[in-house]
Amino acid sequence: MERTMRTRLRAGDPAAFSELFGEHAQTIYRYAARTTGDRTAAEDAVSLTFLEAWRLRGRLKPDGGGVGPWLFGIAANVMRNTARAARRHRAAMSRMPVRDPAEEAERIAAAVTVLLEQLYTWQGDGDPFRAFDQIQGLMSERIVPPATRAALYRATALIPGVRLVARSADAMNRQGIAVAFDADGERTEWIFDADSLAFLGTRDYLIADSSRGRAGTLMSSSAVMSQTVTDQAG
Repeated sequence: MERTMRTRLRAGDPAAFSELFGEHAQTIYRYAARTTGDRTAAEDAVSLTFLEAWRLRGRLKPDGGGVGPWLFGIAANVMRNTARAARRHRAAMSRMPVRDPAEEAERIAAAVTVLLEQLYTWQGDGDPFRAFDQIQGLMSERIVPPATRAALYRATALIPGVRLVARSADAMNRQGIAVAFDADGERTEWIFDADSLAFLGTRDYLIADSSRGRAGTLMSSSAVMSQTVTDQAG
């Protein structure tokens, strides 16, 4: 059985990696949480461990016992490398000059304004809904680096007509808050968890009676359950 699993993992069988994740993810998480003392860091360590397992699958020996020790070895290396990178980052940050908070806020605001202007330039007009829609597409269809995601959210706040909705729900009925835009009798909402601000999904519904239906009619709804990185398209 284990030999079959090793062969499947070495061959890059997605189902085998799904089984591997289901069997070991929680154990790796508990190990990482004990080691780092940080739940967020532990979650990152789990993701990086399985990404590394995929990358290093060809090095897994075809013969042997369970694959747990191999996976835990990868997890230990991931946390060791992450801790080393964090130390280097802190050392580099300590050598950087301290910026005045007001100047930093002004710099960020200027950069976000430029970003929004670029969005308008790319779409060829100043239509605020099209800019809102562009940002939604970026957020929904690809994994965006945290700094870029933060800049796009700040740019969204500058779009005329954008509003905050205190209560909303995605297609899985997960409750949250929403950033919304109204256009042509329809409201588009981006839904976020109220505590973690994780992106949950979207929904579109009518806010005025029309030939398409009565106010409140749900036009579309989605739920983002996970976003992952792969090493190939498809």
